[in-house]
Amino acid sequence: MKKSIAFMCIGMLLCSAAVSAAPSTEVKVSGKVTPAACSLEIGNRGYVVYGLIASASINKTSNTTLPTQSASFSITCDQPIRIALSFTDNRAGSKVPGLFRYTNAAYSGWYGDQAMYGLGTVGNKNIGAFQLGLANVRHDRGNTYGLISTSSAADAHWGYNSTNLLAAGEWYGWGGSTVAPLKTITGELTVTPVLEQGQNLPTGEEINFDGSVTMEVRYL
Repeated sequence: MKKSIAFMCIGMLLCSAAVSAAPSTEVKVSGKVTPAACSLEIGNRGYVVYGLIASASINKTSNTTLPTQSASFSITCDQPIRIALSFTDNRAGSKVPGLFRYTNAAYSGWYGDQAMYGLGTVGNKNIGAFQLGLANVRHDRGNTYGLISTSSAADAHWGYNSTNLLAAGEWYGWGGSTVAPLKTITGELTVTPVLEQGQNLPTGEEINFDGSVTMEVRYL
């Protein structure tokens, strides 16, 4: 009986093996390709504060240019990567045209109002505009230049940014004939507000200006 049982057991195993599919297993290969990650920080939480301005200091018949202030910024990437900066005017509809000449007359024909950003409104009146620029930029490849492009395409033409001004809709990077891969960038954003003529503003009441710009790191 033991042999029989043994045979039967063996037979059953053989029969089971005969009708089962050939053994197999799955080999999985997985991974993820991600771009280098960059962080962007702006000093004072991104605020440039002018505080209280006496209405008596606002010129009635001419525009009033306020002192230039700056905010520090830093970009840190986990590896060298080609990046650019772009800027969007969140108050574009409130921009007073024709104020650029009060800040950079030499370049007004080239940039014009594109280099100015809106300061908001009071009632139905546009308050003015401000100019945005770069200063004291440092990065980990010191032998490169500030570049500018009007296109975000991969084959975009990059030219030398001789003004260090930042116009909405354009892209800014650093390199030679094209943007170089960088890991760290530090510098200052300069802000120069210009207020509309006092006769066009309700200077008898409180005027709060609140220009707003979105600064974005672009991966190229």
